[in-house]
Order: sequence, then structure tokens, then C-alpha cells
Amino acid sequence: MSEGLNLTRLPSDILVVVALASDSHSVLALGATCRTLYSLVKNSIAVQLHLELAAQGLLLNASLRLTRSSAEWYNKLLQARDNWLNLSFMNLLPLTLSLEDNEMLSVVQGGVFACGASTPGHSDGINRVKVIKFPGVGHPSDSQIPPSASYVSSIISTGKYISAFRISAEQDLVILGALTPAGPSLAIHTLSGVPHPSAKNPTLLLRTTNFIGFAVHDPQPIQIQGDLVSALLTSGSNSVDWGLVIWNWKTGTHAFRKHYVAHALSFTFLSNSSFMLAERDANSTHLTIEDLDLETSSSILRFKLKLPELAMGWNYGPLHFKNDLPPSANHSYQSATAVLPDPDAGVIYLSVGLSGPHLTPDRGPMPHLGLFIGRGALLRKYPGRGALSCEPLVLDWTQWGESVTRWVDVGQMPGLLPAVHGSRYVQVVRQPHSPKAWLQVLDFSLSAVHREQGEPIELRHLEPVQIREASTSYGRLSGILPKTNEKTPAGTVLIEVFGYDRPTVLDMPGAFLHPVVSRLPYRCTTQFAAVRASSEWMIDGELLFRVDEPEEGKCCMVYPYRVSDRSGEVDALNLG
Repeated sequence: MSEGLNLTRLPSDILVVVALASDSHSVLALGATCRTLYSLVKNSIAVQLHLELAAQGLLLNASLRLTRSSAEWYNKLLQARDNWLNLSFMNLLPLTLSLEDNEMLSVVQGGVFACGASTPGHSDGINRVKVIKFPGVGHPSDSQIPPSASYVSSIISTGKYISAFRISAEQDLVILGALTPAGPSLAIHTLSGVPHPSAKNPTLLLRTTNFIGFAVHDPQPIQIQGDLVSALLTSGSNSVDWGLVIWNWKTGTHAFRKHYVAHALSFTFLSNSSFMLAERDANSTHLTIEDLDLETSSSILRFKLKLPELAMGWNYGPLHFKNDLPPSANHSYQSATAVLPDPDAGVIYLSVGLSGPHLTPDRGPMPHLGLFIGRGALLRKYPGRGALSCEPLVLDWTQWGESVTRWVDVGQMPGLLPAVHGSRYVQVVRQPHSPKAWLQVLDFSLSAVHREQGEPIELRHLEPVQIREASTSYGRLSGILPKTNEKTPAGTVLIEVFGYDRPTVLDMPGAFLHPVVSRLPYRCTTQFAAVRASSEWMIDGELLFRVDEPEEGKCCMVYPYRVSDRSGEVDALNLG
């Protein structure tokens, strides 16, 4: 190619400028361009990209493709581009909550948004649940999107104060947890608010004086898996004794009941016949998997993973799971054993708090970490039902956790609104001491992340993820986001891919006894347009919800977006 290819002359709908290693706007050879872009994509942890790739028809034009090298490098670039997470968001009409609605007790599942509410005109606690159904997933035209007033909504109440609730949109099911003088109880309703017709008894009661409340540290102490519903209970404010109770909500019978002595406990179903616990005792914090034997109302310990050891004076704080299935697995509850049709899809998310000698409550909020566990990798490791040996598989962190997990610093105390679904996680990257923040979407689907294995990287050559008061995500992006925010189109995104060859190394001085490494690959996009730092985000398959805290005298607003994955296409993320 004899002339320089001036990127600024190309139509904006064909090419959005690529961040090259230099400031030059003239590229002398297409082969060198593609080689540079491929290098940037392959090493995108070091150099951020904000781009839509040039349309294939232009760059593959015969008059420009003068060498075999050019085409080869361009093909490699296209292959690398397939790993990018390129999401498109379409605005749906917003929803206005009333002054009685509690946005901090919100859940979203199966296209249904639900939140706790009090009696209109009274501040007498949560005694109702408001349920709003959103349009089904897909890509409807604007004419198919109803106005806010026509969203299907209902109010569910039992006349009691509601301590916890859980929904299962696929089964038209809402379960409300309340405390009675006789013990904790669960009310079984449909989304429209009437007693569920499949439930033999509309109320499940556990008669006990040992457990007086639901586990308040866990945003979701009630879990649903097919015909089973669980409740995580506590003995009181000290939370020394814990109880796990599982019912068959259709028949009303107790399926399982177990007493635990632990300082922290969280629960999630893995299937109709297995569950996972996070426990912290006097010696260690660990994750366990147990198989359910419903005929004998017992369980068998199959797997135990010890979390990284902490130094003297340090402790793991509150732990809780977020373990919703991706859209392709909405009906997996019908199988007694299958957890996912695609074993590589989805992650189990564990929110992990940290407390230590330098992190006392009077010095600020407790830092939290997000631990992402590949579901497929976990299920391939744990022995499962029918294992020849009854001895559980016990693994130290370095034996397994390093290779199939990923730690993410989520900053200070996170809100109660869960922002994980399937394989995707939504977080807000906040600028310290500023109202500015940026939306970031991470995707841990192993089936979509096909990175070439690079040369082994020595840990001492890596920059550790330092756990500080501010989000480390902002620290990593701080050299790019603030400088480009004012002059960058709103639809521009940063695209990152982190493979096994790019591990995360946690660093909190004095906290960990040994280096903590994790290598689960993921894709990430960061929206350039700033968002409100005070907003909370939730994701549910193809729906994304932004919940804005109410201003003085005003109601809380919920802004829904429909998400479509356009990875491999040339259009960038656009929040409109």
C-alpha cells in the first residue's frame, strides 16, 4: 500500500477509532494495523480498547489487501473479536415505585420484579410484596412495549409482617416468610396473590423455639428449587446456632432439617438433590456440597473447599450466595440431577466480607470481595451421587480454587440488590469522593471465552489486585475513563478479555497468609458514559434494571433495559 490509510477519513458508521499504541492517525500498512490490533486484543489487560471494528467489507477490499500477511492478521483479529462481550441495551419505559415500596428488598427473576412494601400511609414495616411483570424476553418492537401504567402488577399480603420472600416466575410461585409465636412460617402464593393451587397446604410452619428468625445477613434466606423450598434460620442476634429446613412446598412435608453451629452460614441449591453451604467455624471458612437423601431426611457431605487462610486478627465477614441459572436453563428444575444443560454456562457467586485489625467499624465500611466459581468446573470436580467412596473430597485453596475461580474487589459494603445472573455480573465502578461512576458488565461463560494459552507468567511480575477502600476496578481504569468521558461518544465501550494466563492476585497487607491467586477467564465491557454512583443494578437474563435512590420527597425509580448480546458484530454497547 503506497499511501497512508487515514483513519479519520473513514465514515463513523464504518469505523470507530481504535486506541493504538501511539497517537499517530496514519497507518502505513494494513498488515501492521491488524497485527497491532490483534496484539492489543490479545493483551487487553494492559491496553484498553474502545472501538467498533472496521466493517469487514472495507478492510478486506481487494485494493487494500496487498499482502497475504494482511489477510492473515485480519482473520486472527476477527477470531479474537469473537471473544469480546458486546452488549446492546434497549430502554424500556421506567417504573415508579410508591413511597411505601422498599427498593432495598427487591428481587428480580424470570422477568418479574418484586419488592417489599408497607401499608399505604403507614410506616409499620414490610407486610406486603409488590410484584410487577415485565414483557417477555426477546426483541419486541416499540409498539409491543407497554406503558408503565399497563405493566401487570399485583399485591401479595398475608396480614403478617414479612421477614423474607422469594419468587419463582417459572412456577408462578411466591413464598413469603414470617415469624409467628409458634415459629417461622412460609406462605405459598401465586404471582397474582392467591394461594397456590398446587400447594396442599398454603402455609408451612416450623414449630420450634430454638430458631426465632430468618438469617438477616443473607439477602435471600429463602431458596426455591423445583418442589423444594428452604429456609435458613438463626437462633438470635448473636447468630451462634443456625438451622436449615427444607420442605416440599407442594405436599407440605418436611424433607430435611439440620442444625449447624457456625459463625456464618449461607445456603444455595445446586439441584433437587444437592446443595452448597458457606460456613465459618473457629478454624477455617469453607464451602461444602452435600447430597440430599429425601427418603431418610439426611444428607451426605461430598465436597469441601477451604477458602484462603487469613492471618491472626482477620476474619471473613458475612457470606451469601447468588446462584441463578442463565436463561437457557430456566427449566432445569424439572430434572432431579441435572443442574445445567451446558456444564460450562453460569457461575456461582459468593459475596465475601473481610474484617481485620485495621478495618474497624469506626474507620469505615467493611470491604467486600466477589468470588465467582465456574459451575461446570465445580460439578466436574465434586464426586456427586453414586460415588464409590463416602469420604468427602477436601481441597485446600491452592489445590483447586486457584484455577476455576475469580476474585473481584467490589469495594465497600455492597447493596442488597443482587447483580448476578447466569454467567453475568453487573457492577458500578465508582470514582472515589465523586458522583461519577461507570457501568461494567462481566461475563464468565467458559464456552464464549476461547483465549490462546500464553506463556506462563510469574506472579511476581503481575500487579496484584489491592483491596482498598476504593474499587480496584476504578484504579485499573482511572487512566482512561476520566480523560475520555467528556469527549467520547456515549455508545463507546472498553472491551477486555481475561484468560487463564492473566490471573488475579489479591493483596491486602497482612490479611492473607499465602498469595491468593484465581484464574477463571471472563469477558468485560465498561460503558464510557458515566452513570449515577448511587444507583443499584440488577440483571435477570435479558433484562437489566437500574434502581435510583429516591431524592427528597420523591419516589424511587426503576429503569429497565432489554439486553441483547451482539458479540462478534460491529455495534458497540449503547445505553441510549
